[in-house]
Amino acid sequence: MSPQASLILGLAAYYGFRRLPLAGLDRAQQLLDAKQSELLSQKSQLEMQNLRFDAALNNMSQGLCMCDGEHKLVVCNAPYVRMYGLPPELVQPGTPFADIIQPSPCDGPACRAVAGRVHARPARRSSPNAGR
Repeated sequence: MSPQASLILGLAAYYGFRRLPLAGLDRAQQLLDAKQSELLSQKSQLEMQNLRFDAALNNMSQGLCMCDGEHKLVVCNAPYVRMYGLPPELVQPGTPFADIIQPSPCDGPACRAVAGRVHARPARRSSPNAGR
């Protein structure tokens, strides 16, 4: 084989084994960078949306508690926690709603108000026809 043929064969091998795969990797890296940029943009948008949601949730005057289909806490706001005097461990996402509402010493203003109304109510008749 002549030196020129060896050189051409060597260049072809170099190009085939080195440059072509690298060009494919360069394109894959460009796609990966574009996707990463898109994900960072979406993350930034979601963070802003979450900040707005949190501000709206905790600045409303009404207490709000939202549970999922399995009756586990998804979110509640600060007025809800204050109203019922709930301890921090009961207002974590995933807490079963039954644990939140089960009878416990309640010291929030809503508990005192409800307790006052319940004790002030007259006893109900046992049957609809009683006393007639």
